[in-house]
Amino acid sequence: MKHLITFTKDSSKQDIGRALDKYGVVLIKDYLPKENFNSVHTEYKNFLKENVIGKNILVNPSANFGSLRASGKTIINKRFKGRDGDEGLIDVWNIDQTINNPDPINKVKDYSLSILQEAFPQYIYHFKTNNLYINHSVTHTRGIHSDSGVFPSRAKSFLFMTDINDQADGPFSFILGTHKGKGKDYWHKYDIYSPLPEDASNYVIFDDAKKNDLVITCVAGAHRGLPQEVGRKRGVFVSSYDPEGHI
Repeated sequence: MKHLITFTKDSSKQDIGRALDKYGVVLIKDYLPKENFNSVHTEYKNFLKENVIGKNILVNPSANFGSLRASGKTIINKRFKGRDGDEGLIDVWNIDQTINNPDPINKVKDYSLSILQEAFPQYIYHFKTNNLYINHSVTHTRGIHSDSGVFPSRAKSFLFMTDINDQADGPFSFILGTHKGKGKDYWHKYDIYSPLPEDASNYVIFDDAKKNDLVITCVAGAHRGLPQEVGRKRGVFVSSYDPEGHI
């Protein structure tokens, strides 16, 4: 199934848009030009060194993602199982307010919006926020879930800063075709750890995604970040987009 949603940066936007419309998720291999990726990857490593590795991990007192998004400031939010899921995941809000060169992230944003326009021309999507997800030994994550029970709803893009070598690295997963209503079966049901029997054949795990790969997805579809083994690491720049008048 994965070959149906896998493209290159030279693939036509129409083809990618059709796949996103049908399946709810697409993968674009090795998206950014080398110099752009090297720039943002350096920013990622510097941020880890200065803010995360052994120091300065801030725990935001609020689980209100809306207020974090609207703050307009970079906030390092460490998630907890009992509050916002994904025990230990470091969720850096508004990362573009901190990095020195946001041009590569803006390139991802503009490209993702153009693919969403191809996929869903009847809706107008707007950029909302840039985050950075840092998973280091995150051994407990939310089950398969949907962020919304309706379509259209929020879309996200994921630019990988690290290679995913196998499932122990905690890859993203998605049930193809669940973004236009079927995802409601998983809405706010964070304790479903395997797809429902009728969805099992459409469950895709991105366990071979590499640095600079880009995933664009509708998070009204059923999805999950898998748990990691101790010692494994994953880093992803995440951008969010909302359809006008529907969020």
